[in-house]
Amino acid sequence: MRGRPIKLSAARRLVGDLMRFSIGVPRVTVQRQMDISALHKARAGRPDRPSWMVLFLKGYGLLSMETPEFRRAYVKLPRPQLYEYPGSIASVAHEREHEGERVVLLSTIKQPERRSLAELSALLQEARSRPVLEIREFRRALKIARLPAPLRRLLMWLSLNMGRQRGHRFGTFQLSVYSGLGAESLNPLTPLTTIFNYGPIGDDGSVTVRIHYDHRVMDGANVARALARFEEILNGEIADEVAILSEVDKPPIATPIGMTSQQSPRPAIVVVGASRGIGRAIAELAARDGAPVVLVARSIESLHVVQAAIGQAGGEAFSLPVDLASPDAARILDELLSREGLVCDVLVNSAGYGLRGAATALPIADQIGMIDVNVRALAALTLHLLPGMVARGRGGIINLASVASFTPGPYMAMYYASKAFVRSFSEALYQETRRTGVTVTCVAPGPVSTEFLEKSGANRAALFKALPKATPEYVAKCAWRGFKARRRLVIPGISASLAILMAGLLPSAALLPLVGRLQLRGNDPCPCGSGKQLKHCCRTGHAKGGTAPA
Repeated sequence: MRGRPIKLSAARRLVGDLMRFSIGVPRVTVQRQMDISALHKARAGRPDRPSWMVLFLKGYGLLSMETPEFRRAYVKLPRPQLYEYPGSIASVAHEREHEGERVVLLSTIKQPERRSLAELSALLQEARSRPVLEIREFRRALKIARLPAPLRRLLMWLSLNMGRQRGHRFGTFQLSVYSGLGAESLNPLTPLTTIFNYGPIGDDGSVTVRIHYDHRVMDGANVARALARFEEILNGEIADEVAILSEVDKPPIATPIGMTSQQSPRPAIVVVGASRGIGRAIAELAARDGAPVVLVARSIESLHVVQAAIGQAGGEAFSLPVDLASPDAARILDELLSREGLVCDVLVNSAGYGLRGAATALPIADQIGMIDVNVRALAALTLHLLPGMVARGRGGIINLASVASFTPGPYMAMYYASKAFVRSFSEALYQETRRTGVTVTCVAPGPVSTEFLEKSGANRAALFKALPKATPEYVAKCAWRGFKARRRLVIPGISASLAILMAGLLPSAALLPLVGRLQLRGNDPCPCGSGKQLKHCCRTGHAKGGTAPA
């Protein structure tokens, strides 16, 4: 009988590689029949029962803190040795549906022993329910699994044998259970030092618990004593925490965006510069995802138009007319959020403006105004709202920069410099918050068909005429998708990517005159400050310097 070949998916290749490195671990199993009746009774008395996985996960984290061997790993670089971690990092296996296939993917939880049961429940729920490609660990693992076999196995070998990287990438212990399906695994494999599982839990609190350990790191007697202590922790510290659980402890992350919750404010999307262009497009896109949207801009009339459009499409929006240059902008925003029972889950900074012309010819007040709006207001709102996001362990910020952020810009000097700040600031915050559950995404589009080009005068420059223009809707879609995928930098469109590539390849001695030449026009005010048009003043001298148009 002839069958058919089935190509290995990225997820199956990932499992195969993990098994390849797991088989080489000298693994031994120690089992204990436990009586966790005290924990069973405490859990049964709660209307909001935490899952058994959460209870065992935290208990094992506490056990690992008491047992240093459980926080050690056998690594081969720079030489064979044991590496001990200051805290535990749990690796949890999840069965997810991806591309029409049920696959197993791993998520990590840092220091589960320090987290509340409610917080652990929220993290596990997120890993089970959030779209696969929106979870950074899942997305990264699937991306690596698509690499050629020699390269991905080399990367995995290096990560497993470099102490610090091993913990960050794979964790210090693994939990994998099937008790919810009425089954248990007798010989699970993992490249980590320990993996534990448990079988179905009886009505009397009886359960079989197994720890499978790397014999190079510890011996069986250590594990046997640890299992006895594990039973004490479950019936002691964990049972006590379950007994004092309250409704307030329910995690906000378990409530999807847009769902009303009487216990906590609703997560909202705050879009600054929402009256037109990219900001409006992102606001409408976010509203279609079901989130309440707070629209922030100076023009009350334009805000009402956007609010009405979102309402007609079935979304929910609130208008906040405010001058971003005002020092009270953050306070006014807080008052609206509090009044409407909202909390800022995502901040979109899309407000900004630019002016084309020589720095010596443009009004100083207008140029300093660019700093106020493009830099100060963006930084102030970001720093005001970011700590709350980090404390909640979710949400993030989308900052609109530009391809202009990758090079100095003669004849739009202040605008280019302000966007360079936005990109640098955003990418630094991305790194600082990348392990907190918060994402900071910088979006750097090329020219976009908005009022900006006309108001700034950039539409008359050869540089902006030469580059294809994207639509606000396209940029918004790229920005929103990139943010949800937890990307650091989003560059919408091939032309923008090519422009950035060219800026990186050309030396400054060639790039600066080129940008200046493409942005300056003969009827612009001369940079010398005479007030005359360039073509009637210093055209010849500037041409020799390489900054006048051909």
